[in-house]
Formats: sequence, C-alpha cells, structure tokens
Amino acid sequence: MKARHPKPRTGGTYLLARHLPRWGHPHYGHGVSLVERASRSGVIWSGTTTASVRPSPYVAHHALLSIARSHDPLLQLPAEDLLLTWLDTLSQWGYHSVSTSALAPIAATALHDIGFSTAQDLVLLEHHHRDTDNFIGVLPSLRGRWPGSRFPSQHVITEILHLDCAAFGNERQMDLITLREALCATEQSRVFVSYVDKLLVGFVIVGVSDTHGFIQRLAVDPNCRNSGVGTRLVQTALAWIQAKDCVSTVVNTEASNVVALHVYENFGFAPMNYRLAVLEKNLLP
Repeated sequence: MKARHPKPRTGGTYLLARHLPRWGHPHYGHGVSLVERASRSGVIWSGTTTASVRPSPYVAHHALLSIARSHDPLLQLPAEDLLLTWLDTLSQWGYHSVSTSALAPIAATALHDIGFSTAQDLVLLEHHHRDTDNFIGVLPSLRGRWPGSRFPSQHVITEILHLDCAAFGNERQMDLITLREALCATEQSRVFVSYVDKLLVGFVIVGVSDTHGFIQRLAVDPNCRNSGVGTRLVQTALAWIQAKDCVSTVVNTEASNVVALHVYENFGFAPMNYRLAVLEKNLLP
C-alpha cells in the first residue's frame, strides 16, 4: 500500500491562520482580507488560501511571503487578479522585492505567470523505512531550556544561527523566527549537534508527524565538509525517526548541492515525483 505523505505544518503560518477568527477582517479589495499584526507584517486571506508576510531581517525592503500548505502538490493559489492584489499590498507596505516559501509545482506556476522567477530549485527526497534498517544515533540531542521545551538555551541558539549563516549565506540563513518555525512544524522535534573542540560544526533539525519523519534543516561548517559530519548527523536523525516507528522520511535540498544529495542517496533516499521551488520577484516599477 502506498504510504500517505502528510505535510508538516508550516510553522507560524499555520498556527497564525488557525488561531485568528475567520470573521471581522478588514477587506482589501475584492476577494482579499488582510490583518496587519505589526508594521509591514500580517496575514492575507483569499478564499481558503492564507499567507503570512514579514520583513526579511537581513535584506532591506524585502518581504518574506510564507504560504500555508506550500509543499502540498495539490495546492492551487487564487486567481491572477487576487495574486496581483497581494503584490500591490506588499508594495504599499514599502517592500521593493519578495521571496516565497518553498512551493510545489502547481502553486509555483501560478506565481511564475505573474512575473516571479525561481531563486532555489529544491529536490524532494524520500527514504522508506524497512524492518532491516539499523540506524544508530551517534550524536547528542540538545536539551530544552526547561522540561518539555523544544527550544535550547539562548547561547546554543546563537551558535546554531551563526553556523547556519556560515553554511547558507546571508540571504538564506535562518533567523530566530524561522528556527522556531522549524522546531514547531511537526508534532515532535529534536536538534542533534556535532562539536569539535567545543565548537559547533554541524546540526540537524528533525521532526515527526504521525508516522512520517522530516529532516527540516541540515547545516555543516564549510571548513568541516567532506569530513563525515553530515553523514553522522543524518544517521543520528534517521535513528531517532526510526525509533518513532515512522514509515518514511522526507527531506529537500538544493538541486545544485551535490554533496548533500550524495549523503542522502547513501542512506537510501530517492527523488520524489515533484520538486519544490523558492520564488522571488522585484516589486519596483
């Protein structure tokens, strides 16, 4: 029987949309409802589609548009005129450019049709767990600040964000909000770490929802690549997921990241039948 692949909740986007009432929103044009929760940040509704907007912490006048259920291959975005109203909203809030969360092909096509271009091409990979799997965790997980907490100490968070910047660069690094979203995107989550001489050289954020595992983020210090750090992190992540009796694990990585693709393929990951894409658009006239 083919396993279902329920998608992890999209962090703050999902929770924000879920906890705001669906009535009484100020309307911004036909078919669009808008709640501005902070300066240049808010939630946009069009029919059943919800998107959250916030400023990039690293790029001036750049909006981050996170669309709920963006990984869903069946997600269809609103009509073109409504999407253009979204962009008009961002321009009126003072943004000069925008990038999206990772989108499945149908949703990505709708945005390509109004002038978005692909910033990141992401390969979706899946490992189907078998009874013969025998992954052994070799790295420690981080303890929360208090019992039951998913969040490590502030010192460790600073280490993680610093390493993530070194691994992914200024424009694609996580900030505190995206780190929190990654930790809360699934029903359970863990962070496993690798230290060398008391210096953080790698981490992996892993989660489980129902019987499916997700590797949310894998980062290795550029000076420690090809040294086995990434392999040990993935092995430990899969051991934890396996202990949760999951039937599969899903991860995405850039199509150009040959090293990461090789690591995942060595663990039996295979490409799924669709990809994801992060899109971007210049909003200036």
